[in-house]
This record gives sequence, C-alpha cells and structure tokens, in this order.
Amino acid sequence: MKLMIDGIITNYCNEPDGVKMGLRIKKEQRGVVFAFVACILIGVGAELIAIQGFISFQATNPIMTIEEEGMRKFETNISEKVIVIVVDGMRIDQALWSEYYRELWNMSANGIMEVGIPSYSYPGWTVLSTGAWQETTGVTSNWYDEQVNVETIYNALNRSGKRSGVFGATGWKTICGKGMSGVFFRDWKDDPKVDDVTAESAYRALLANEYDYYLIHFQDLDEMNHKYGALSSESRGSMEHIAKLTKDVLNVANLSCTTVIITSDHGHIDKGGHGGTEWIATHVPIMIFGKGVKKGMNVIKGEQVDVVPTVSFLLSAYIPSSCQGVALVDGFDVPDRVKAKALIENCMQLKDFADKYTSALNAQAPSTMQIDSAQETLNINATQSIIHSRSYIRENRKCCEDARQNAIDKERPVKQALAILIGLSIPIGAISYLGAKLGVKKNLGILSKYLAKYIPVVVVSAVMHMAIFYIIFLSMGSTFSMSMIESEVSVLVYVPIASVSTIGGVITSLALFDIPRKKWAWYSVASVFGIQYSLLLQALVMLYNWGIVFTWYVPDINMGVKYFLDMQQIFGSGLGAALIGITIVLMNAKIVRS
Repeated sequence: MKLMIDGIITNYCNEPDGVKMGLRIKKEQRGVVFAFVACILIGVGAELIAIQGFISFQATNPIMTIEEEGMRKFETNISEKVIVIVVDGMRIDQALWSEYYRELWNMSANGIMEVGIPSYSYPGWTVLSTGAWQETTGVTSNWYDEQVNVETIYNALNRSGKRSGVFGATGWKTICGKGMSGVFFRDWKDDPKVDDVTAESAYRALLANEYDYYLIHFQDLDEMNHKYGALSSESRGSMEHIAKLTKDVLNVANLSCTTVIITSDHGHIDKGGHGGTEWIATHVPIMIFGKGVKKGMNVIKGEQVDVVPTVSFLLSAYIPSSCQGVALVDGFDVPDRVKAKALIENCMQLKDFADKYTSALNAQAPSTMQIDSAQETLNINATQSIIHSRSYIRENRKCCEDARQNAIDKERPVKQALAILIGLSIPIGAISYLGAKLGVKKNLGILSKYLAKYIPVVVVSAVMHMAIFYIIFLSMGSTFSMSMIESEVSVLVYVPIASVSTIGGVITSLALFDIPRKKWAWYSVASVFGIQYSLLLQALVMLYNWGIVFTWYVPDINMGVKYFLDMQQIFGSGLGAALIGITIVLMNAKIVRS
C-alpha cells in the first residue's frame, strides 16, 4: 500500500507486511507547508515575548534599590508592644461577618485602607513589611523568590533595639526575612490546619513575652475565597474560625500596654481571585485598638504603606529608608504636639526618599518650605504644624509622581516609533514579497487582483476570530484584570480557546466566500496571518503606550492584561494553524494500492 498526495509517491518505508508507504508534497505545495510552519513559529515567539514581558519587573528596578538604613526615628514611645494580624484576602464585608470582629470594629479606630497594584499576596506582604509600594520594591507577583532590596520594618526595629516575631506563610521570610528576630512559617498547601498551628505558636510567644512586634498571618480565608468564592459558606466558616483564633491569641495580650492592628494584604472579587484594580480587591479593612487608641472612631482613611510607619510610631523606632507611607496618627489618643512632632519626622523621611527618587529621574526635589513651617510652628500651634506637614506630604507625592510621569514620557517616543515601525513593516513586507513573486513591475493589476481576492477573506476571518473568542471569554466571566491571572499558567486556558476561534474564523470565511477546495490552503494561510496580524496590532497598543519590558515602573496593568491576552491568542492561532495545515494535507491525500 502507498500513500499518495496528488499522485506523487516517494520516501518509501518498508512495513513488516511488506507494504510500502510514502509521502511527498508537490513542489508548489511546499510553500503552503512553510507558511503554516511560519504561523506556528510566530505563535511560539509571541508566547515567549509575552512571558518575558510579564515577569520582567522583578527586582530590576535601577532607581530604588535602596538597602541603606533609614535615618529618621520617632521619639515618643506610644506602646510597649504591637501586634499586626493579617487575614489573607479579607474583604471589608468579611471583616464584619463574625460577632467577635464586629466587637473589635466597634471598639477600634477603624476605616478602609487602599492597597497597591497588583493586589496579589506577595506584593501586599512586601508593602506591609517595608512601607514601600510594589513599583519601589519590584515585587509584583506571587512567584518572586528573592530578598527585597529595600529596608524592612524588621531591620528598622532591630536597629531600634526591638525584637520582631513573624508567624505565617513562608513567603514572608523568602522576600522580607532580613531583620526578623524569630519566625514560625508553614504554608496552607502543606497543612490546611496551618492557621491553628500559627495561632498556637503566636500564643506561646506572647505568653513568653518574646518580642516587641508580632506579625500574625492567617491563610485559610484566602484559600476558601479562591476555591469556593468570597461569598461562599466555606469562606464564612473560615472567617468565623479565624475570629476564634484571633480571640484566643489576644486573650494573652495585655491591651493596656499593647496596640493591635488587624488588616489584610488584599481584597477579593466575588468569584475568581485578586490582583486587579477592582475596588473590592484594592480596598481592605483596618482596625486599631489597645494602648493609645481612640475607641470607636471611624477616622482611618489611609493606604497600605501607612502600616509600617504606624508601627514605627507606636514603638518609637526608625522608619525604613524606602517607606512611602505616613503614620496614622489621627487614630491615636495622644496630644497634638506628639502627632505634630511625629509627622515632622515622617516628612523628613519622605524627603530623604524623594531626594533619591527625583535625583535618579533627573528631576527637581520637592521644596522643604512646608517642613520648615511645620518645625517653626511646632511649639506655638501644634494644629498649624500638622497642617504644614500634611501640605508637604501632598507636595512630596505630587513631585515624585510628576518626576515619574516625565521620565516615562521621555522614554515613550522611542516605544511609539518602534510600535509604528513594526505595525507598518509587516504589511509592507508581505505586499513587497507578493509583488516580487507576481512580477508586479510588469503588471500592477496582478497584485491588485490578488489583494482584492484575499483581503476580504482575511478581514472576515479576523473579525470572526475576535467574535468567537470574546463571546467565550465573556461567557466565562473573564475581564481584562490581573484578578484572572492567579498563577503563571492560569492564563494558558485562553490558548485553546484562541485555537478554536482561529479555526472557526477561517472555516466561516472560506464558507462565506465559497472558496474552492483546491484553494483552501493558501486562503487559510492568509487568514491565519491576518488573524495574527490583527492581534499584533492590538498588542502594539501596549508597546506604543508603555513598552513590553518594564525595568522601573508598573504600567497600566489592565492594558497589560489585554496585551498578554492578545499574545496568548497569537500563540493559540499558531496552534490552530497547525491543525488547519494537517487537516488540509490529509484531505488532499489519498491511499492507493500497488
């Protein structure tokens, strides 16, 4: 038996039964095979570029690798001990599910705190350990596995003669372990009852009076949110259990000399994950109670970076050098002069940070006039001093933001030119190649004829691909949000969808234009190229505005997710091209006996 394609039989191989089989593609068909292979390679290349762009912002920030120690230290000791309890993934509504947490809420200075972007766990833990945003530390994902290059609160406390104990997931030590005096780490994946063991370890440490600062991290709620949804009965049960563990731990804490802060690393959407810009994912509860706190006051309107300087304020400690937050002094029942003095010290630390930041970006540092005014009025009118400090904080942040934006704008023209060049070079190159093959110099009409035949089919294929893909995408409840990317491989679910969409788009276009079977091969190749090019144009929007490799700033992450999804689709369309190519080869093959 022989396998014949269009009547040509070669490359025989002997089978055990003596039957010969062979396969050869006509010379004129080899171009089709090469073209399909090119589509596949384009898809693979797009996948590699997308992955590199996604993981590029990790500890590569050349601007803010500041490991030196902070020089500014709060003078007044407000509390003897501080306990920070981080309930992983706790939303604002979940914080009030249990009766015990509602009691704590009513007796605390409480409010809502905004977290940074991306709103993942590792980035949140880093913010709660350094007081620096994700863009400063370089920790923007949950698969970061190095020590951060900025000073941690644990190191600052250690320099202040204070001991810190951390109880929770191993990631805390992996990325922020410098300066920790004592640790207990275990992950939920290794022990679903880890919160019980964590609470027991913290309980014993408190009983033995081992540390000045305790950070206790409960993991189970986040796991339940991911697995069953944030509004599920499993999440509610987890929150109730965490409340019981919290009560057990705090039963041995002397609140007459201890201040407790309860908050979360991030929120959580109803179904799915977190990491994106959704309000429910980027806003978390915070309650502070115990020594020196205003009871039952809804006064906190802060940011996640404010927790670290608040801990330094309470324990009269140094402020980490890269801290970008402000101590939440309004939540404490202390004299205005104490608040004013603390804010001045905080402003001086922010000044140190801004000086380095703006210098690295070749920008002007913020004026210190408001700090000078705050110092001048400190002993005369503490309230006025506080106003001056608040004014400086606003000016400081605006100055840093303007410097950042100006630096990005200076880099943008090169990226824009590159995006335009890539976008234009592909169709120009394709038309030039086709023209050379057809002898366009002799007859431009030949090229026009081919383009008139192929372009409508290609356009319809691209439109149908997009329609099919996004119908499936939206029906899955997906959005252009980092909250749908829960791991390195989770986004790969969209690759087979893109393959199906490409195949569907090509088949629909071939049928709509009634393309003869003998011409399916080249029309299919052109259609896949068209689909990939349309996706590339969409991906180039990211390059045009932000680039695709980020060394010192976090881009628009929603646009980044769209870019990543477009590149995944290019990869999927390449796989679809492979299936289309194989199918066409088999359809043109026929088996004959010899």
